[in-house]
Amino acid sequence: MENRLQAAELSTEESTVVPEEELKKIRSERLFFKRKYKNFPKAIGSKIVLYQNLLAMQKHTATQLGLCINKVEPVVVLRKAIQSLRTNHLQQCQGNVSIADGGE
Repeated sequence: MENRLQAAELSTEESTVVPEEELKKIRSERLFFKRKYKNFPKAIGSKIVLYQNLLAMQKHTATQLGLCINKVEPVVVLRKAIQSLRTNHLQQCQGNVSIADGGE
């Protein structure tokens, strides 16, 4: 049930929060197994998974309480945190490529 709830709640997120390939992993995730995003270092991937799971639970709770999801502070903060992890990782990767290429 929890996996279906996560998939349902996260399926409405922008691709900067939950890209389609990650949504597929969420939908196929087995009970008591934690999905892994191999395109990120382990620590960053684990944080993204944790934040996505928390986001799904916050959205579900907000919906049950009849709140506007986009105005619930934990939802907004978690979305920004996920986007920030992705952006920072991408910038680091691009920086490493530039350094490897001689700074060009």
